[in-house]
Amino acid sequence: FIVLLHHPIYSFAATLSIFLLFAGLGSHVGGRLASAWSTQRVFLASCLGIALIGVVYLWLLDPLFDVATGFSLPVKIFLSIILLAPLAFLMGMPFPMGLASLSQHAENYIPWAWGINGCASVISASLSTILAINLGFIFGPLVGGFLIVKGGYVTLFWIDGITCILSTILFYLLVKRKELHNKEESEEALIKDKKFSILKDRPYIIFLGISFLMGMIFMQLFFTMPTFHNKQFDLTEDYTGLLLLLNGVIIVLLEMPLVSWIEQKKIAPAKLFFYSSFLMGISFVFLLFDHFWEILILHMILITFGEMISFPFTNTFAMSRAKKGYEGSYMAWYSISFSIAHIICPVLSFAVIEQFGYKTNWSLTAVYALIAMILSVWLYKLLKKTSNPSSTNY
Repeated sequence: FIVLLHHPIYSFAATLSIFLLFAGLGSHVGGRLASAWSTQRVFLASCLGIALIGVVYLWLLDPLFDVATGFSLPVKIFLSIILLAPLAFLMGMPFPMGLASLSQHAENYIPWAWGINGCASVISASLSTILAINLGFIFGPLVGGFLIVKGGYVTLFWIDGITCILSTILFYLLVKRKELHNKEESEEALIKDKKFSILKDRPYIIFLGISFLMGMIFMQLFFTMPTFHNKQFDLTEDYTGLLLLLNGVIIVLLEMPLVSWIEQKKIAPAKLFFYSSFLMGISFVFLLFDHFWEILILHMILITFGEMISFPFTNTFAMSRAKKGYEGSYMAWYSISFSIAHIICPVLSFAVIEQFGYKTNWSLTAVYALIAMILSVWLYKLLKKTSNPSSTNY
């Protein structure tokens, strides 16, 4: 969308905000549809819709952008909303739906699914940053960048559409339909809890607050840290890319063994949230001592370990809290909490930086971590009163 908006900062901010907002809405609606309809049907419909929209974009975007070149910036942003909203809405559905389905087939693999997703996301972000340094301002993973350079955006859209269609076909053929509950169980649950609201689940609301705060902390890594590298230490994009690559390497080498070890020790999720918030928070406290650039390495190591400790288990906790018949809604609200942090983080953080400087923003980020730690303790004590002491769900 740089072609449409003609400004990297505007295009990044507008695209990310629009995408996360509508992806969050898609997760919410997808959760409701899964509870009332079928997880498999929602997953298949969303993947097929993504593929079809990708094919439409293949023929539509270039001529549309040519026509819109002379439009004013507000009109271009409105056009961006119209173009991105359907795609983002559908892309918000598969991940929580996939986790809900996985919980029925192999619940123990939910942390692994999150870990694999995290590895792929971080590696793609790191590699695309390095690729952008050498080949231009290119978004997407390494394969996407390679396709763009070799064949242009048309090739990328074709490959994207084809892979989405293939994934839909493979999912339909290989994943057997299995409802979260049989018809009698679903009807019984809905009759019994027809007045139930997630807002009445206090532990889950506390968890959503923790998820939001951890998102506000973690997303500093991608929004404010790159500008800090340049303004405070005069580091080029090469060094920013290498620091992000360090994050990816640590995750690839250590996240899966760490997840396995945590599962063996059966550490309570609330404790993991506490440890994670502490490590991520303390990493920003160290940034207050910004007299030497090597502190950035320590910061990256601490925030990476904080991410690995808790992020793979947040999905498991969300599913463990879900009442019968409401699994999709619980996962949707979890996705929304993190998406809201994605939207608010850059706006609030850069406003604070502009008015008060980076150190104030790092201090505020440490406060987010402190609040998340307090909420984690509250969550642990609250669940300990209502759960079996031997349970790992608190």
